[in-house]
Amino acid sequence: MRKLFRLRWAVVALIALATLWASRRINSRLPERPYLTIDATLAAPPQVSAIVSQHCADCHSEATRWPWYAHVPPASWLLERDVARAKRILNFSQPLLGQRDAAASVAVLSAICKAARSGGMPPRRYRLLHPNSALGAGDRAWLCGWTQATIPSLQKIAAAEARSKSGKATR
Repeated sequence: MRKLFRLRWAVVALIALATLWASRRINSRLPERPYLTIDATLAAPPQVSAIVSQHCADCHSEATRWPWYAHVPPASWLLERDVARAKRILNFSQPLLGQRDAAASVAVLSAICKAARSGGMPPRRYRLLHPNSALGAGDRAWLCGWTQATIPSLQKIAAAEARSKSGKATR
């Protein structure tokens, strides 16, 4: 009986210590900088920017809105890991177009449309906790329409970049 009592207190103490241990906030929100807003970096119509802000920004930008359970370990650890991973893949707070080479921008835009069409984004476990985050058919159409309209001009730029690189290499 006494061992069980000690074990319970040990568990309570561990939970308290874990809770007191401040979360690193790997992706703590950056100070507001107008040139890092989604609207400034996305170069997209307002409808697309609104979709990205509503459905993607929590994980794929510096504008993460942390839910209450993001402050409670071990949920906070899982959330931080997931958001950091998402931002490594795609961060809408970084310029999507113009700062990368055109071929990389084409690949990013293609991946955005593919993820939207397949229903892979937002992930299922995120949608379970945030039921309003699922992309509707109209949202998918806007995202894919924008990406498909932007890709041809980027492909022309990519081809020109490739020609200029090959011209420099032969000189």
